[in-house]
Amino acid sequence: IKHYGEKASKSTTSHARIFAPQSTSIFHYPDMPIVKNKNKTILVYPSKESCTIEALSSRINHGQFDQVIFIDSTWNQATSILQNEIFSDIARVQLSAAETCYWRPQLKQPSTYLATIEAIYYFCVEYHKYVLKRDYDGEYDNLLYMYIFQYNLVNQKDSM
Repeated sequence: IKHYGEKASKSTTSHARIFAPQSTSIFHYPDMPIVKNKNKTILVYPSKESCTIEALSSRINHGQFDQVIFIDSTWNQATSILQNEIFSDIARVQLSAAETCYWRPQLKQPSTYLATIEAIYYFCVEYHKYVLKRDYDGEYDNLLYMYIFQYNLVNQKDSM
């Protein structure tokens, strides 16, 4: 879910749509996805109510999720999105302690608050490890291709 105030030039949601078009839908808040089964839908967002993917996978039949929702916005903008009633009974997942490489740091937020594409990537890696119970061998690395390209451009510009 992309906040209407999030500028496309700063958003990383489109990266997921490019590399996983059949698996990615982008909703522009206030438009929200239709949640078909709250028991098989999760929101990846750090909060006091969040649990790990490992803990959640044991509570869901065969670890399968029909929908995984990410919020693409600044942390302040996310507050308005989270007020929507569709999130009232949806399990929340918090990723492990991965740290962001994002070139636009979020003020007053920990470095574990990730850019959207980073969160999608780390979710896939943790799902692979804890739900599929397989060693990770780079299967999702292409999700970060544009992100790394953009990161390198920003760092080149900063070093000039």
